[in-house]
Amino acid sequence: MRRCSSSGKRGNDRLGRISPAPVVREDHRAILGLRPERIALGAPALGLPGQIELLEPTGLGTIVHIRLGSQRLKAFATERLTARVNDTIGFAVAPGDLKLFDPDSGLRMR
Repeated sequence: MRRCSSSGKRGNDRLGRISPAPVVREDHRAILGLRPERIALGAPALGLPGQIELLEPTGLGTIVHIRLGSQRLKAFATERLTARVNDTIGFAVAPGDLKLFDPDSGLRMR
C-alpha cells in the first residue's frame, strides 16, 4: 500500500464521505487505497478536478500523475490522452472501489 501525499507526510485532505460508512477507528483515521486502473478520467466536470503533474506513456496506455490539493495519485488510462502537464482533469471512483486501511497496522478495514 502506497501512501499518496506531498513531502512524504500523511495527508489530511477531506474528499467527502463513503456511503455506507464503514466501521472505522474511534479517531476516524484511515488510509484510503484504490487501484490506478479503477479511476475514471475525463473532463474536469466528471468528478473531482486534479492537476496533471506527469504523463507516462507505456505500451498499454498512460500512467497519469495527478495532484489533488496536497495529495498525489496515479491513474492508468488505456486510451490516448490529449491532456497535457498542468491541465486540469476530472476523475471519479466508484465507492465500491475504495478500500480503507488502518494507518497503524496496515490491515484492511473495508
